[in-house]
Amino acid sequence: MKRLWRSCCLVAVLGFLAACEQASVSESFEPQLLQALSLARLDRSALVLPRVPYPVAKPARLSLVDRSLSNPPSMVDLAQRLVAAKRDGARSEHAGRLLQLLELDTGLPDWSAAGPGDSVSAPDRQVPPADWVADAALVTTLRDLLHAEAMARQAWMDAIGDPAAEELQALPGMLRETLAYQGKSPDQYRFLNRDWHRVGVRQNLARVAAAMAGLLAAVERSLPVLQRESGVAGGEWMTPLGRVKIAGTGDDRHVGEYRLLIDLGGNDHYENVAAPLEIGNVSIIIDLAGNDSVHWDTAAGPGAGLLGLGIWVDLAGNDRYSGGNLGLGTGLLGAGLLWDVAGDDVYDARAMSQGAGQYGVGMLFDDSGDDRYRSVLNGQGYGGSGGFGVLVDSGGDDDYSCGSGIPDLVKRRIN
Repeated sequence: MKRLWRSCCLVAVLGFLAACEQASVSESFEPQLLQALSLARLDRSALVLPRVPYPVAKPARLSLVDRSLSNPPSMVDLAQRLVAAKRDGARSEHAGRLLQLLELDTGLPDWSAAGPGDSVSAPDRQVPPADWVADAALVTTLRDLLHAEAMARQAWMDAIGDPAAEELQALPGMLRETLAYQGKSPDQYRFLNRDWHRVGVRQNLARVAAAMAGLLAAVERSLPVLQRESGVAGGEWMTPLGRVKIAGTGDDRHVGEYRLLIDLGGNDHYENVAAPLEIGNVSIIIDLAGNDSVHWDTAAGPGAGLLGLGIWVDLAGNDRYSGGNLGLGTGLLGAGLLWDVAGDDVYDARAMSQGAGQYGVGMLFDDSGDDRYRSVLNGQGYGGSGGFGVLVDSGGDDDYSCGSGIPDLVKRRIN
């Protein structure tokens, strides 16, 4: 406790000195740091933080975390580089640059088109609804998106190590319990039991992140075509990968499981819309316009990659996202991303949400608007064991709150 008190005093002194110096973000704060340490009669060893000696600490803990514990000030430089990595071009490329700064090598895979002889692209052998067939550009775009989903699923399977492992089979049931849980025990949201750990430590996180970036790139390539399709007839298409739906510009209500859902406009309501909660699930949701409401309580939330990959993109409108746990850019043994381009939006969720990753990657991007963020635990850029969480809001007068409702205290970290 004494060491913690001295460290808090040091932080206060360092903050005061930095304010007095008015240093720019490009300048080193090392002189101020050394001056603050001297005033507190400490040296640099006082900054080293102890490693948590729980069974989940190694090998799931990322090397970047180890270095931050041994040299916490190094995180200032990392934070500056993350802020400096502003978007220049495609969102998928920007996400990739951020992940590379977090030491995940996420070169974008080339999933640009579905080859007619590609055995992975089973949707190419299916016939879409008759009303869509005449629109070659639309059908090609849909097939390319489904091809990217198939490729992303295979990439996730390769990254997870052994998809048939016994401990992996129990995890969907545990996720369903967490999605339904509304209590106040923080242990229910930690995912630190041995089943999660045994799978998480063998996962290739960089390959999972690359699959997410590749899936987002496929979505970005589809947008110019989809934005020209306001007059297309709505309908559904059952493919070997799952259910595909296009909705028109009216006010629609969407419920249930989809592999690919595209809504062309209107003030829509989404209720528990997600991929099936199964091993290796992949889903893409695209909403082009409208003031939408999104709610979830029994299914994975928007932009959640739970045991798989999930992408949710909303291009315009004042949207309200409200629900329970595990949503709004959450990755758990997978990668999830939510990208809201424009509008004054409300993000209201419980635990593990709004850019949260554990044994995975979770990312939330909001490009503009006056937004409100509410979470109760492990959210808004949260990284648990073996994971990263990223929240990037690029503009607007925003309001953030993460806390209350669930005590942030854990007596048992593993069972």
